[in-house]
Amino acid sequence: MIDTPTFSAVQWLYLASVLGEEKVVVHSSESTPIAEGRINILPVGLVDKLSGFPADLFISTWALNESTEEAQRHVVDRRWFGAGRLLLAMHKGDPFEKQAVAAGCREVPVGDFMPPQRYFIR
Repeated sequence: MIDTPTFSAVQWLYLASVLGEEKVVVHSSESTPIAEGRINILPVGLVDKLSGFPADLFISTWALNESTEEAQRHVVDRRWFGAGRLLLAMHKGDPFEKQAVAAGCREVPVGDFMPPQRYFIR
């Protein structure tokens, strides 16, 4: 998981309380190795310092399409951090839809209660 430091701490607290502390690793420096078989949480400031970590799933629920073009380009250039599966939620007609489609995602309506929203899934 990659997020801001504050949300990384919140994610650790939740996941460690549900799954157990031994199942979750929060990276506090570039010297912390990626732990196989555990949930690895990386504060966004460490992403460029760590390499060789393939993600299993890339999820962005209305965050990536609301990020700067530079942040979007960074994720696309890094090929979604190696994730073979994607789940992206965004507003219908958002310019970032093109990146989702180019990545091989299919468009799925969120539901009748949120008609202008879409999921893009690969």
